[in-house]
Parts: sequence; structure tokens; C-alpha cells
Amino acid sequence: MHRAFPVSLGFATAVNIPEQLELAPKLLSDRIDGQCGGQDEGTALLQYRRKYIAVCGNYVGPNYCNGVAGTRESACFPLEKTHHPFRDRVAPRDCADACAQQHDYCCHHRIGECDDCILGNWSDDCTGGLERCLQSCRDEWRRATSIAKLQGPGRATKGRCGECHMDALIEVFRNWSSAGRSCAATGELFRNAVHAASFGLKIDQCRKKDNPWPLRFANFHNYSVKVSMPRGQRRCRNGLRFFRDINLWRTEGERDYLLLPSGETMDLTDDSVNARMTDVLWHAEECKFDVRDARNNDALVQLRVSFGRKPPLEAIRHMCHVTRWHRRWDQNIGIVLSSPKAPDGRLGEFDNPGCTVCLCSDSIHCHKHCHRYQEPA
Repeated sequence: MHRAFPVSLGFATAVNIPEQLELAPKLLSDRIDGQCGGQDEGTALLQYRRKYIAVCGNYVGPNYCNGVAGTRESACFPLEKTHHPFRDRVAPRDCADACAQQHDYCCHHRIGECDDCILGNWSDDCTGGLERCLQSCRDEWRRATSIAKLQGPGRATKGRCGECHMDALIEVFRNWSSAGRSCAATGELFRNAVHAASFGLKIDQCRKKDNPWPLRFANFHNYSVKVSMPRGQRRCRNGLRFFRDINLWRTEGERDYLLLPSGETMDLTDDSVNARMTDVLWHAEECKFDVRDARNNDALVQLRVSFGRKPPLEAIRHMCHVTRWHRRWDQNIGIVLSSPKAPDGRLGEFDNPGCTVCLCSDSIHCHKHCHRYQEPA
């Protein structure tokens, strides 16, 4: 019986994946042996003309290992002959990424394939084990609370491997076994071609769905404000749930809204009641917020906030959007991309910068604070 290596899951603390989920076969492995000995690793499943495909996390994708594109899995584990072959590797981003790391290792560390190395626990069927591992991760994800799913401090080259990613991966590897053959056996490659054909399109959508943007509010009034979200928002189901759950968690059940003192800009790096909320703005959602004077509960302004990228430069032009209505005369609103140079720190997951909404008493202040952030002199 092979050992279980400890891994850190995205929605749980560090655990030991049980043996049946341990060295879980990795997604889209480029393993080429026996049956594929005359082919380059670039012929593996879903690769075709590409040298690599980075799907999500730090390990999910062929020729993508340790968070580095173009890294062949066969050369990714220099400590393969030690008792801790993953010790010097980048940690998996989450549960599904841990399956991918295990699969990378499994496909190149089976009986007869390496001398004096630690064998993969699923060496009898690496790819079948990947499917089982992903299914277990997806079941755990669906049972987890909103708070357990928060972005947290972890980062990965290609973002999180959330439920959308897991659904797509499980579909590709459904009933696909590598028992007695290469992880990328050519016969299986063509048999699964119909499933693989739309995989790339699915992953493009999953990166949007599984990597929501963070949101913070900057209160530049000389009094405290209360920011809440009205119930029953059909176009903001995820954002509403996470906003309320985050505030309840941070205030230990005291309130489901945000209470910002004057000048509060919501620091990024902690879990205090005034920390930036990391999972509120979701792809294709538009969320409504109600801003009130915390002293007397007078209505100040109502907002709709969303994010997106402006075509045709969708990959590089991040944009935040805000509209306002029922605005009191002394209320001005600004919105800006959260800068990695600003005091609140770094970018969000998968280079999602997040949005900062400025609440000001006049347009001069909003332009000063929210038009374009500049480092203090």
C-alpha cells in the first residue's frame, strides 16, 4: 500500500487524500510510452497542435506542471526517489488541482517505469482514478458552505478549479481508463475526440464562472455608512449569497450588511469586518446595493455594480461598471479597478483586479480618489 501525500484543498484545511483518491491521475496527461513511443508528448489528449494547455490551478493541463506552461510531467518531479516527491513543488490550488498533481506523478511512476521511485497510488489506472478523484472533489465542493469556498490567500497561475471546471473535466474523462496502457493512449484519444472538441470553449467559460471578482467600498464621507443588498436579486444570486454570508461570518452573526466608518477603504489582506470581499462580483451578474447614513438610516444612494471586459480586447481590458439611482443631492459615486499598487494589495485570482466603489460627498473628491490611483509622494 502506497503512502498518501498531504495536500491543501481549496475549501478545507490540509488533509491526506485517502488512497483511492491519492496520486489521483492528472488531467489531460501527456504521458507517452509503449503504444505511443514514436510520438512526441504534444500528441496527448486535447493537445493536437498546441505544445501545452493550461486549464486551471497549477497542474491541470497537458505539459503544464508546477504552475509552469511547457513543463513536461515526466520531468516535473526531481524528488521522485525520495519519500516526499512533492516537497519542492508548488502547492495545488484546490482539491481538483491536487488530483491533477497526483495524476501528473502517477502517469510516469508506475511499475516498470522508474527505478527506486515512489510509485503512484493509482498506477493500475491513473486516468480512471482521476475521474473518481474529481467526482469526490465536486461532491465535497457542493456540500461546502459559502465561507469555505472563499478565495482565500491562495493563488494559481490559471485560477481556481471550481465546480464548472470539475464538471467539464469529469465529462471528458468519463469511463476513460488507462489500465494497462499509456495515460494518453492514441485509441482513447480518438474515441474521446467528440467530448474533447468543445472542451476548450467550456474552459473559457469556466475561467469566468469560477473566478469571481473582489469588491471593496471606500467611504470618503465624514460619517459612517451602511451598505446592504436587497433580497430577491435574480441577477445577483451568487453575489447576494456571498455578500450576506461574508458579513455574517465576519461579525459572528451580528449583521449581514457592511458598516464602514469614515475614510474606511477596506484593507485586502485580513478577515476583519472591514476587509475587502473577494467573491462578490460574479460573471454575468449585476448586483444592487443600498447605501444609507449609519447615524439615522437615511437613504443616500442605490447602486448597480458589475464587471466585464470590453471587446475586442477582452483579455486585457478589465472594466468595472456602476449605475446609480434614487441619489440624494450630496451623493457622488466613483468606481475604479483596484490597483495592485494601491494600499489594498495585489490582484485577485487569475489576474482579476476587482472593483473599488468610492462613496463621496462631491465629484471633486470622487475624481481625486477614484479616477486614477497614484502612489503617495
